[in-house]
Amino acid sequence: MSSLSCSKPAPVETTTPAPAKKQVETWPQADRLATALSAIGMTPDEKFRTIKIPENAITESTKYIVLPVQTQALGFAPSFRAAVGAQLDEALSLGGIHTVQQTDLADINGPFVRSFDEATLQALLKQYQQQKLIMLYLGQDKGQNFVTLVIRSQNESIKAHKSLELPQDPEQALDIIKKSLPALLKEAGLKEAGEPPAASNDGSICAESNWDFSLPASGKDRLQQACHALAVGTLLPAYDYVKASILDYGRLMSPLKRAWLARAYAKADMGPSAPPVAQVIRTLALQQLGLSLTGSYEISPMLLSSTDPIVSQVAKLLARANGKPSDTHGLEKLPALTRLLMNERLNIEDPSKPVKFCDIAAYFSGLPTPESCPSSKTQNGQAKALSSAELALYQDWRLLSHYKNAARYVRFLGLPEQGLMLLAQSPEDIAGHPYLQQIKHTAQQSMKFTGNAGDFLVHKQALLKPYLQMIVNLQRYDSWLATSSLSDHYIGNGSQNIDNDRQIQEARSKEAQLIKILKADRFLTSSLPTPQQAAMMAAIQAAPKADATKQGLFPLRFHLFKTPSEEQLLSKLKQYPGDMDSRVALAFRHLKEGKEGKTLQDALKIINAYPKSAEINDRVKESHDWAAPAHGFFFSGELEAAKQFYQRSLAMGTGSSSEFHAQTRLKLIDSRLGEAMQSSIQALARYNSDFTRRDLASFLFMEGQAEMGWQVIQPRAATAETFQLWVAAYVAQRMEGKSLDQINDWLKSQKYDSVQIDLQDVNDLYVHMHAVTDRVPNNDDIKLLLKPSAPNKYRNKTFAVSAQLIKSALEQSGTKEAYEFAIANLAPYDANKRNQFVLPFFAWVAWQASDGKDANLDTVRNADLHESFDHVLAKSMIFALEGKSRESLQYLKAARYGLSESGKSEMRERGIPPSYQYATAAYLMFKKTGNDAYRTEALQFLRSYELVFPYYGWVYSMQAAMEKDKKRQQTLACKAKALDPGSYFLSLSNLDLNKLSCKTALW
Repeated sequence: MSSLSCSKPAPVETTTPAPAKKQVETWPQADRLATALSAIGMTPDEKFRTIKIPENAITESTKYIVLPVQTQALGFAPSFRAAVGAQLDEALSLGGIHTVQQTDLADINGPFVRSFDEATLQALLKQYQQQKLIMLYLGQDKGQNFVTLVIRSQNESIKAHKSLELPQDPEQALDIIKKSLPALLKEAGLKEAGEPPAASNDGSICAESNWDFSLPASGKDRLQQACHALAVGTLLPAYDYVKASILDYGRLMSPLKRAWLARAYAKADMGPSAPPVAQVIRTLALQQLGLSLTGSYEISPMLLSSTDPIVSQVAKLLARANGKPSDTHGLEKLPALTRLLMNERLNIEDPSKPVKFCDIAAYFSGLPTPESCPSSKTQNGQAKALSSAELALYQDWRLLSHYKNAARYVRFLGLPEQGLMLLAQSPEDIAGHPYLQQIKHTAQQSMKFTGNAGDFLVHKQALLKPYLQMIVNLQRYDSWLATSSLSDHYIGNGSQNIDNDRQIQEARSKEAQLIKILKADRFLTSSLPTPQQAAMMAAIQAAPKADATKQGLFPLRFHLFKTPSEEQLLSKLKQYPGDMDSRVALAFRHLKEGKEGKTLQDALKIINAYPKSAEINDRVKESHDWAAPAHGFFFSGELEAAKQFYQRSLAMGTGSSSEFHAQTRLKLIDSRLGEAMQSSIQALARYNSDFTRRDLASFLFMEGQAEMGWQVIQPRAATAETFQLWVAAYVAQRMEGKSLDQINDWLKSQKYDSVQIDLQDVNDLYVHMHAVTDRVPNNDDIKLLLKPSAPNKYRNKTFAVSAQLIKSALEQSGTKEAYEFAIANLAPYDANKRNQFVLPFFAWVAWQASDGKDANLDTVRNADLHESFDHVLAKSMIFALEGKSRESLQYLKAARYGLSESGKSEMRERGIPPSYQYATAAYLMFKKTGNDAYRTEALQFLRSYELVFPYYGWVYSMQAAMEKDKKRQQTLACKAKALDPGSYFLSLSNLDLNKLSCKTALW
């Protein structure tokens, strides 16, 4: 279907009465995003909606200005619109029509808008009265796709329209739109425009001179223009990882890069008779634009072996950027600037490597060089007129240098404050760019805010307006927005009290309106699954459908999320030897299984096979990588192994957060508490981590400096990102001997009863931790845990259930009552697995109350050694009750290695330390069975934990309750009494605590 209409636009000003309303023209339809912006009262900043035409782009022969493709109704992905715009440019060029094209109009500031408002168009027509505007509007709605062409002057507006059936493949869709353009142009009065010739008389190979960006592309034939545009587009930077999703959604690139790659695609799109190199250029351009279902990382061996001087080097560059080996033959012949940009293009993937913009800027005479550049980086040669390619390269790399420098601190080094300082120092002309604003927002969100809950809410509210303006300016849905959106994520650091604030809800509602429209763009993501997605979907469909009503209270992990098998891990390491996470997973898999020949030394060999990088800039990554196994062994109680890897991390000498952790923990392992405290002070000054605050404050309490300890805790108590900070408060109040009622009253008096972490009330977590850790909860404690902390506030009964189970387990009585209380009050279908922490003691009590017949125990029996920590520990306890000591001890050891995952939120954000659960389970099994192997395992673990968490009183009191050496028992009792005078396990030591002879300096 096609239609043609001619009408005059309404005048901007009039002194005569308005004429009677006529029927509104259907095409182009209103852009839904523009309508939504009007409804919420927001507009893009002028810089990002202005059409900027270079001075030299308009000549006497220029009759038309072609605007970037605009959106009507719902839209298409930015890269798809850019490709269609390049097709339009090429159709006009082939007809001999001289126009201003989109590579002339694009710069780093856009324009990003999807449709230009009437005032912008009127201003443009007024400024360029001798030229007409050619505007193409793409739209889709309810399964229909449509394209409208408008040719507009100050006096008239001619429109041609066509509806199209577009397939799911973006390449095929582009071909269909391309074929429709000549007819639309002719229908609108441009008779000269026509389809490309059937064959091209251009050469069959790219000229090597296309790597010289000082040469203008306009003087070259069509194939050479395609070669030139591909070279420029490839060396313009990306602002995110090259290994992105297949389609446009994952690509963060400037309008400049899109325009040049789109130009390369359109110039090379010569039809079936095109020379082979043109076909290759078309494919490489579409891959980089995110418009090819093959993906940007599928570079064929044929391309890598090509002798074409442009295609071969582009293919090799893309292959190397995606981690595929390729030779560097021929690079030495390229211009120095080209070689430099190729190297910088590869370094985009490495967040530790800043952009060498001083080196780049030296090649662009007449353009500003940053003041921070050394005098040796002076510009080469005299100032001269720069080509459009050179201007594009300078602009984009300049922006990336500021973007990446800030991103390095915010995302890679975890130093948001330093990142914000760098952003504040950015030049005024780019400081407000949406890409830099994204980094700024990420930094502001990740800053460790200090203050009370009210101040924290004000801080979050202040971020809303600039965040929404960023979306309005950029007008696209991308991977950053997907991971940062208000409507899809919590922003209150796990506090629903923040997320439910009226202002935040209003902003979320506005954002949701915009995102709904932006997400609807066609070809933003693939409607056809990738091979990996298809495999996962097939696995999900083939999996047996679990009946939620029969899964019990503690379901096992869904099979797709189970720990990878040994074969899977070995396969991954064969492909990526530097994948430390897979090495650690494989090592701990072997340790949990405890197979013959799979000793600790064998596990260490797996990790030690990690390949050392020769790159100096890889040292930060290596410092984090070596810390990963160190943390795992540290929390598993294998301190000599942890020491070995912490030393390697520290040896990188980069000052990373992992190295500060390593420095502190090495001091702890060597029993140098005072030096560990000094390391914590340095780490807090650098990284302001809640974990560091926990350690430092606890060390201060141990040293009798309570006032200073509270000064470390209080600034972050209301806004902490992890419950681990509250462990330090627990240490202090245990030393003070506070009762549970006093603790509950203190929380209310400080207004901490409204604080949430990980969507859990701190009040619940904290009171529970005091009630059950090294205590036998009494009935009043359980009643308190059942009572809401405030009127009309939901009380999670799981914590009361946990207390009842622990009371029954330690008192060795009341198992039937505790079991029935648990069954009655534990919520079924626990999707977030908030109940899972009660499983070990539930299994212990339920087995005794039901003679091992409770259905939930069957779920535990089906757990293997690689299930969750709670399932593995619970299975060990069931085996012990069933008289299977060998199997029980095997699972107990596997549970200890499961503590290597103590950094995961389900282990970290619970109101009882998993390490205490482990030690208590071993104690219970020892007492129940009389098997001394359980006591030996518990004591070895607790001795190591004296150096892991030296501030936990139960680490010493539990040893005192089981230790046979009287001298050591007294030393342990002195430490336990200092840290927790009301300790339950200390009371089991049979020592007269009033007659203890304790040293003044215990630590």
